Amino acid sequence: MDKKQIQLQVVKKPIIELLSAEQHGKIFLHKGKYFVEVYVCATITEISGKTDVAYKKYLIEDGTSCIDCYLEPRQTKLAPSGTQSTINENFQLGDTVFIWGKLRSHDNGRKIFVKEIKKCYKLADRTKYWKEILE
Repeated sequence: MDKKQIQLQVVKKPIIELLSAEQHGKIFLHKGKYFVEVYVCATITEISGKTDVAYKKYLIEDGTSCIDCYLEPRQTKLAPSGTQSTINENFQLGDTVFIWGKLRSHDNGRKIFVKEIKKCYKLADRTKYWKEILE
């Protein structure tokens, strides 16, 4: 793999494809796309950790599989849209969320380290996301 010719992309993929993507160091490959950053729409099924610890863990599932996401409390990041987003909202079990973050292999499994998380309030937004993935 010639690192000079790789173009990394932010990918939208079902969780099952993130878990099965080939790994080359810290870079992943699936269907000809190299990536580190991912954008996922899924439902929170488990929350652990407290806001005063290093990371809060969310287990999310999108209907294809589950993955752990780690969120550093009280941080502000620049969202892909160019707007600032504080990612310390109160999320609850059952919330559908959009997550943008870095996919990493960690502790014998893959995890997403969250850069931005926001609630998905509209069914139309979730439908649009899945249409883009399935095309």
